[in-house]
Amino acid sequence: LEGLGFTNIRIFTDVEESIAYLKLHIADMIICDWQMSPTNGIDFTRYLRQKIQNTNRTVPVIMLSGNSEQSHVEMARDNGVTEYVVKPFTARSLCSRIISVIENPRSFILAPEFKGPNRRRKKLPATKERRKKT
Repeated sequence: LEGLGFTNIRIFTDVEESIAYLKLHIADMIICDWQMSPTNGIDFTRYLRQKIQNTNRTVPVIMLSGNSEQSHVEMARDNGVTEYVVKPFTARSLCSRIISVIENPRSFILAPEFKGPNRRRKKLPATKERRKKT
């Protein structure tokens, strides 16, 4: 991160400490692991998206995980994770995700059933057919 020019880097070892910090300070980006203590990165992201009432609610979250199964990627996406990086990862793969959240920010959705970055990556026009329930 320092090699990319980031200077104000905070590292936390548990979820409660990071949440306490985020309630008082604004973050530009969060990189977290799926495996956290005492909860996991999914619960942390869900709490961030639903309970934090400052601008950190919309901060990009990059999730690191040792699991590459599609169901895990979808669970992360559906709980508000912005980008997903599978471990072991290279500096290049993490860097590309960081650049993505900076250069291509996704709109943030605040709906009763979902709070997080827009899950659609492609810029498709909204049509009635896409909005129909099946």
